[in-house]
Amino acid sequence: MELLRKTALLRVEEQTRGVPPEEVRAISLHDVPLPTERLSCFSQLTRLTLVSLRPRLRALDGVPLASLPALAVLDVSDNAISVPAAPAHTPPLRKLFIANNKLNEWEEIERLAAAFPTLTVLDITHNQADDPARFNDIFALFPALVALDSKNKDGEEVAIVDSDESSSESDEEDDESDASFITEEEEEEEEEEEEKKNSVNGESSAPPLKLPRTE
Repeated sequence: MELLRKTALLRVEEQTRGVPPEEVRAISLHDVPLPTERLSCFSQLTRLTLVSLRPRLRALDGVPLASLPALAVLDVSDNAISVPAAPAHTPPLRKLFIANNKLNEWEEIERLAAAFPTLTVLDITHNQADDPARFNDIFALFPALVALDSKNKDGEEVAIVDSDESSSESDEEDDESDASFITEEEEEEEEEEEEKKNSVNGESSAPPLKLPRTE
């Protein structure tokens, strides 16, 4: 376990080396212990990924949320999180990925809604509390929600497009529901239009190679 702790600290160091703490915007950790004390100094962090930690994260209170007031995106998938009480001192999250955890009761979803009323994206797949029969009820709980488990209010699959979460422009935030999500049909239409343009210009219509996202 001591080796894993050192590995966690090393990964944080690698991702933040040469950058003042107040300018660090994103940290991603997988399969290591949570270095709570090390994360607390990054007050302007906007994106935090804590996937499949060892040992598994059991509560959101384990994350130093009170020290991360600018946090907009939190991914804690593949842990063992339950929500026996609403987390306190939470930042205004926009996106929460909490798939494959231990959310077993409807009340836990209600507590998440109380703690994170500004969520536009929520992923709670592979949790017992994620009942398809209550799909609309979950949208009703979160007033700003645009995508639940990669579906919009109409049940259509949507692609979640990466956006600059660090922007503080209120008008950009208001437009996120239009700019950050496109349906699969819209995506296909855009690809067809691009192919037509390429054909007219004599360019190959073959789709570009898609590279995997890295941390």
